[in-house]
Amino acid sequence: MKNNKITVSRKLHYTIVEMMMVIAVFMIILAMAMVAWLNSGNQAQLRNAVRLVSKELSLARAKAISEHKSVGVCFNIDTASKIENFAMIICQEGQKDKVMPGEHWVKLPGQIVFTCKDPATDQSVKWITGGQGKIVFKADGSLSADTDDALETFYLVAGDQKTGKIAEDEPYYKLVLNTFTGHTIITFHEE
Repeated sequence: MKNNKITVSRKLHYTIVEMMMVIAVFMIILAMAMVAWLNSGNQAQLRNAVRLVSKELSLARAKAISEHKSVGVCFNIDTASKIENFAMIICQEGQKDKVMPGEHWVKLPGQIVFTCKDPATDQSVKWITGGQGKIVFKADGSLSADTDDALETFYLVAGDQKTGKIAEDEPYYKLVLNTFTGHTIITFHEE
């Protein structure tokens, strides 16, 4: 008679392939977390703000050319007004009370402010008269510098949107508009 007694003495072990799969999944998750962490700081908000401002300026210039009239972008940093603080809007002739159809105030992200003084030399937000500034494009797409509060150069930098204080030793972007073409030249500055 045969012995039908079967003994199970096999131990369960992980194979090298299974361990490598777990490590690979862990590394993918870690890489995604690192990308999210690196993009969550002031520099990511600063890059997003530059893209946003650049898009608004390009859109205003395109509207001026296509509609054959002066179109501008009005900026607001006045904390006392009911308008969004550190925001911009596309308007006719650069007047904030003549908002273009379908446009609304666009606020800068998070801790980003704009100023007309170089952040490397002045740590407070300065702007043109009355907390307002504007960039006006003529019907041919060139920059109009006819008014006292027209801008040609301004900066985007990390700072406090409530108090207007600029963070020290932070990188910033300088935006310069070409008077003849209306195109924006953007340069990055690190301290």
